[in-house]
Amino acid sequence: MGNIIPNPPSIPGPETDWEDLVDRDTASYYGLNEIVLTQWTEGNTTIPAIAEGSQIDIEGSIGRFTTEEAISGSTADGTLYVKFVVVTGVVTPEFTTEEPTWHSTKGG
Repeated sequence: MGNIIPNPPSIPGPETDWEDLVDRDTASYYGLNEIVLTQWTEGNTTIPAIAEGSQIDIEGSIGRFTTEEAISGSTADGTLYVKFVVVTGVVTPEFTTEEPTWHSTKGG
C-alpha cells in the first residue's frame, strides 16, 4: 500500500519533520502523476500493479508507493480506470469502470 507524506508542523522540529518537508519539496508539484504500471507490454496477460517508486498528488498531498502494489477490484473486459482510495494516510489503488470527472480545485 502507498502512504501519504505528511505535512510537517508549522515549525519543523525533529529530523523526521525536516525529512518529510524535503520529501514533499522534491516530490511535489500541483498535479503530480508519476504512476508506473508493471507488466504493461503488448500481449502480456498479467494484471498490472503500481510500480515501486510511483507517486501521485491526491488533493495536495503526495501518495508514495515504496513497494510494488497490487491493484484490487475487478479486471472485467472493457475500459478500466485506477482509483486511489485514501483511508487514514494509506493509499490503496483499485480498478473501477466508473469514468473519472475532472475537479479543477483538486487538480485531477
